Amino acid sequence: MAELILHGDLDHPATLSVADLRDWAQHRAAVTFDCGGGHHSMLSWAELDADFGRSPVLLAPRLDGEDLNGAGAQLVVPTDRCGARYISTRAAGRCARKGFSQIPVTRAGCHGSVRCSHTTPPPEEPPMNIAATVVAVLAAAMSGFSGYSLLSRAAWVVEAMEEYEVPQAWWTPLGAAKAAGALGLLIGLFVPVIAIAAGIGLVLYYTGAVVTVIRARSYKHIPFPVIYAAPVVAAFALGFAV
Repeated sequence: MAELILHGDLDHPATLSVADLRDWAQHRAAVTFDCGGGHHSMLSWAELDADFGRSPVLLAPRLDGEDLNGAGAQLVVPTDRCGARYISTRAAGRCARKGFSQIPVTRAGCHGSVRCSHTTPPPEEPPMNIAATVVAVLAAAMSGFSGYSLLSRAAWVVEAMEEYEVPQAWWTPLGAAKAAGALGLLIGLFVPVIAIAAGIGLVLYYTGAVVTVIRARSYKHIPFPVIYAAPVVAAFALGFAV
């Protein structure tokens, strides 16, 4: 059975059969093949890149409704005005970092209507924003510490809450809210929607804290909730969970 060997400067080299290609997303294109044996076909990276040519490059595992298990899949580039790259029986594909893929072939092709599969690999996951992640972890640590201090009734926190005239019955829920927000930021490293919810909750909490401080006329304490809110806002400004 014919196989397609992908090798070269690839993170995940692979050997694919025509049956494997049929498992990919299917698209129909009417093409004509006209080629001889022993040819090579080159595809530039600019052709394939979504920000440049974005050319569709296809592999045909079927010809006129018949599987090409024995002959091998056929390369199809529908955007070419000349069908020179409509080559058959792809034996191997080599990816080179010099900017092209070189694809040796071994047999002549034919013509007809074919059912094709995209050869363009699926998009990679975007890299994690390291700066945003570090700031988010810092925000989680600060809010977690603040929440723990309130839940454990640290003397400096109790003194401030009494000065702000916050009812003692609210202390535990407020401390739990900050702790939950901190935990949400950490979970948000893997589940962005939770990070967004936690970030909004913490910003609203610290905004309320600023209002509470102002109402208590403890103006010298206004910077404290702002300092705790700042890394939360900064993390999202840097692209955290986006």
